[in-house]
Amino acid sequence: MRGSSACTCCANILIPIVTVVGLQFGALIGFAIVTESVFAWPGMGKLLIDSINLLDRPVIVSYLLVIVTLVIVINLAVDILYSALRSAGAPLRCQGIIDEHGPARDERESGARAAESRSGGS
Repeated sequence: MRGSSACTCCANILIPIVTVVGLQFGALIGFAIVTESVFAWPGMGKLLIDSINLLDRPVIVSYLLVIVTLVIVINLAVDILYSALRSAGAPLRCQGIIDEHGPARDERESGARAAESRSGGS
């Protein structure tokens, strides 16, 4: 590729990785209840299970608010990382090598001409 750099390539590769890591952190927090219940570890998951058994609604609501807040913070962090990774790809867009819709116009035209010559077009 003409004018690409390792930083831009790594930034493009890291976007799906950041997505999966963010989803896994959310799942890790959500499934802590199961782990703490199975292994009888003291923690917030065990607190929730005990609160459900005792019908302690304020503790249940507080737990849910904390978990929802953590998931929102994780999603915010993922969005901030997205913007940082997208700005790492900005130098190629500024040089005209890549625009927001794909390769620059002259590269698309040369690709179309090459396809015509292969297919035998005039």
